[in-house]
Amino acid sequence: LAAQALGQSGRVDESIALYEEALAIDPNAVNTRLGLAISLHIAGRFEDEVVHLKRLMQDAGEDGQVLRLAIQAGIWGGDKELSEEAFATLERTNPQMAKAAKRFLDNPPPRPKPRQ
Repeated sequence: LAAQALGQSGRVDESIALYEEALAIDPNAVNTRLGLAISLHIAGRFEDEVVHLKRLMQDAGEDGQVLRLAIQAGIWGGDKELSEEAFATLERTNPQMAKAAKRFLDNPPPRPKPRQ
């Protein structure tokens, strides 16, 4: 919760560091890994985020937030396979959300500038 509070207050680098410490203690903590992925996303560290999203796809692969992050980070982080896998799952589990994701995949916006 402290890492989440740091991220919400704009202290993203500190949030990432705390999430990483927590994952070192419990690498199976799904919520901690998701929080880290979100903080990395906000920081624009998509390449770093991809590793965690791959693990989350195994542990929580039908979660809409995980899928949305995986689609975006896959495109902006250079892992198109992750984006395609997440999109295929999204099409199956949430067809309404898949429509917007398809537009993103077909015409991705420029990579956003990282927030510090």
